[in-house]
Amino acid sequence: MRDKRPVDELSIEELERILALRKREQRIARAQQARHRGRTISDAPEPLPQPNVATAIEIPTETQSHIEIAPTPKRTYDPDTVVFVDELDEIDQAKTPDLTKQLTNWGLLAIEIVAVLGLLFVLYQGFLGLQSIESSKQALREDSNRIQAARQTTPTPLPDLAPTALVLPGGHVYREDGNHTYNLAEYEAVFEQQRIPENLRPALQQQASISLTFTEPPQATDPIAIEIPRLGIDRASGKGNISRGADWETLTNGLGWYNNGANLANGKNIVIVGHNDIYGEIFKNLGDLEVGDEITIYGNSGQRYTYRVTDERIVWPNEVSVLDPNSGAGLTLITCYPYRVNDRRLVVFAERIN
Repeated sequence: MRDKRPVDELSIEELERILALRKREQRIARAQQARHRGRTISDAPEPLPQPNVATAIEIPTETQSHIEIAPTPKRTYDPDTVVFVDELDEIDQAKTPDLTKQLTNWGLLAIEIVAVLGLLFVLYQGFLGLQSIESSKQALREDSNRIQAARQTTPTPLPDLAPTALVLPGGHVYREDGNHTYNLAEYEAVFEQQRIPENLRPALQQQASISLTFTEPPQATDPIAIEIPRLGIDRASGKGNISRGADWETLTNGLGWYNNGANLANGKNIVIVGHNDIYGEIFKNLGDLEVGDEITIYGNSGQRYTYRVTDERIVWPNEVSVLDPNSGAGLTLITCYPYRVNDRRLVVFAERIN
């Protein structure tokens, strides 16, 4: 079947093929005209010259040779290609597309798409991981800055709390083996009750401990001894000696004078502290005092002052109002209570009578 497409729709290859066919047809036509006119050239070949037998040489009798010829490639039918009628016998019938190959190609394409998506997911997770690491580093830096700021800031007591009056002096923990210790739990209880911040507690406790001692030199108006006849405490036996201060070390030697600013000259509240179950148990029977009993205090100058018992109370360790130099009492005696339990304080008040 001839191709009826116009010339402008044919490709260069197709035009060249058509031109070659036209030239071949023209040659065939000229040959036929020459044959009709008797001008054709004989197809018989010219006779070969006779060979010279004298110079003839023997040639191999074998007239066949082996030549490997590649098979003629088969041409497949392409519906989009222009084919001439005389070439149809050279073209094989169209083949059905290979379904397995198509499935393989689609499978490889799917694998590539999944691989790309997986790579994008990994990159996204890495980006999120970097953000998380940066957030953690920022949080650590902020925590570190807060800790450094807390360390550099000097803790100061709260305005409404006096470090010298957090807990009544004399608190301790009794132990059967003799390893008695200072009762720090009383301070912790006060800190929790007053809601004192953690960073202020060490400074408050340290200042409270320092305040129990004296830094100024002894004065003539300092109390140096006490005598309580009902309890058998006198100056001669040494039980009545009074040391300056009411800290833990001072009270291991006996009775101590609490530093609240009072002295024998100004007539304010003198506070004497002693243990009831350790280090001599000097105030073990302090609760036996009765209203009207007399107590004598000796000053550093040799003067003697007489007091009379007016009241007795059992209080909690944080009831520091009894330490007030202007409480109205002339003398206050303090010890732990009850015996070897020491979770409270026994306080005896007395007034000066001469």
